[in-house]
Amino acid sequence: MAEIDSRKAALIAEIEVSRSEIRSAARRFREAANVVERTRSHIGKNFGSWLVGSAFGGFLISQVFRITKRPSKSAAPHAGGAQGTGWAGSGMVLAVLKLALDLARPSLMQWVSSRIAPELDPSDTGPRS
Repeated sequence: MAEIDSRKAALIAEIEVSRSEIRSAARRFREAANVVERTRSHIGKNFGSWLVGSAFGGFLISQVFRITKRPSKSAAPHAGGAQGTGWAGSGMVLAVLKLALDLARPSLMQWVSSRIAPELDPSDTGPRS
């Protein structure tokens, strides 16, 4: 009987150690998964680098997606119509996509948090028998 009690106490102690390890791993994961806070912190520490990098990145993007020079207003239009009109030429696709993502953001955040929150809940100790 004493052997069973000592084995039971050892298992309970082992379970508590495992629970504390899981809690600390979940805490580390939450800290690592908080991209917004880490980015804010990094930008605050290295503001100049971020400023130069974003200016350089904007320049590169402007060169990659350079729109060809438009003809002057006095020139006769092409047979196919004016260049740069339509969805792709006017940037309408990007505007509609941004609007759709902005409208869907609350629903997406709620869905993601409902999927992740149970996994990160430190009060949940798992199934008990």
